[in-house]
Amino acid sequence: MRRKHELGDNKGVTGMGVVGKGMKRMEWKTIDTAPQNGSCVLAWRNGWVRPMWARWCVLDSGTDKGYWHDAAGWGKDRMDREPPTHWLPVPNLPIESD
Repeated sequence: MRRKHELGDNKGVTGMGVVGKGMKRMEWKTIDTAPQNGSCVLAWRNGWVRPMWARWCVLDSGTDKGYWHDAAGWGKDRMDREPPTHWLPVPNLPIESD
């Protein structure tokens, strides 16, 4: 049985969340276009229960090809077995005005 959030026809990813009037929906990008400079992104993969914060890590630039590290603490082995397939940039935080 397919879950509603699976990518299949891409409706699960682009359809996540509610976009209010005047707001622009962000489109998910394939993971091969994600920044690999340590920046945090919102990551997604079919079968995951929810998107998660992740960043690209390199332990040793001379010998390590790098890997996705998540904020939920899955660890390198799990992310190697089930790497993200899509990503969104992290939105800017709101600025409070006095």
